[in-house]
Amino acid sequence: MEKCSHLMRRAGFGLAHFEVDDYLPLSHGQRVRRLIAELQDPAPAEPADFDPYQPGAPEQVWLTRMLSGRWRLAEKISLFWHGHFATSNRKVSDPGLMWRQYCLFRKSGAGHFSTLLKGVSRDVAMLLWLDGNSNRASCPNENYARELLELFTLGVGHYQEKDVREAARAFSGWSCERGRFVFRPEHHDSGQKTFLGHTGPLGGDDIIDILCAHPGCAEFVCAKLLRFFASSNPSEAYLKRLCRVFAASQGDLGKTLEALFNDSEFLDGYASLVKSPVEFLVTALRALGQSQVPHWAFGRLWGMGQALFYPPSVKGWDGGAAWLSGGALVERMHAADRLARLTGIPDKTLALACDGRSTELSLAWVLASPQFQLN
Repeated sequence: MEKCSHLMRRAGFGLAHFEVDDYLPLSHGQRVRRLIAELQDPAPAEPADFDPYQPGAPEQVWLTRMLSGRWRLAEKISLFWHGHFATSNRKVSDPGLMWRQYCLFRKSGAGHFSTLLKGVSRDVAMLLWLDGNSNRASCPNENYARELLELFTLGVGHYQEKDVREAARAFSGWSCERGRFVFRPEHHDSGQKTFLGHTGPLGGDDIIDILCAHPGCAEFVCAKLLRFFASSNPSEAYLKRLCRVFAASQGDLGKTLEALFNDSEFLDGYASLVKSPVEFLVTALRALGQSQVPHWAFGRLWGMGQALFYPPSVKGWDGGAAWLSGGALVERMHAADRLARLTGIPDKTLALACDGRSTELSLAWVLASPQFQLN
């Protein structure tokens, strides 16, 4: 039971009581194969009345998908990419474009990294977030090129300032109009460029291909995947094993995730990770047998420090112990109290948590406990 729960917390949002009979009889490898196979399923249809411009609608639909437990790994990897390619509606100011970016993560988040990265580079929300419209041959804007190297693919130390400038030239002319990506050849610098030792009339896709083939990319991406899914401090050996899979599969994220979850260090380590506010909320709702996201959830997520579609900066959320700062921890206690007051909690759940004591008090105590804050 312990290994099954461990996998389902990390690859999804916990194991609901009605799923135990489906997963518990399986071996660990069978569970992982089922999770990986689900990545091939198409995303669920949006509700018939869905309007991303209705306040709170995108958050409601995404949280409901997480809560359902179907396609759990697809939703979890989408949450990972939302923090990795952190884009905020504070600047984009268009919930429809933010929803389209989530749909990109949902569709391509477990495919090849190069395909995902090319999609992100053309994503209109990203173009607006990092000023792609301002990148012209006559006046290159380096914002996207810099974050592409520093935060999305390599990390500091694998490139020089000249590489940032050359990458910016390569992406010049990548723009958007009326909510769609457009390439403006009149604003593109088609001259010779030298980027990470490669020379030619490089364009944006060429830059991405060079980055994805760079050894530093495998190390950077795999390290972030490990810190999100496995351990805040994974061993060097674990990282190297995962990098080999990433490189050999040409950045196949599904195969990389399968290797991550099947690794002996994942199985035996049980290193604690702090639940993010979204993980805390959805895991609690699933544990309580709930099928709907309460209306007050969005305000609590803001208070706990993780409002979907509003990461604090291009660096995303700090995560880890930062989720348990004084103010954020108080908000978790308030959320635990509200969760304990929900109606329709299964009797089995109440009996397990309450042990003959006051229902609301005992449930709130369990959800606010230090153990429940860990993933």
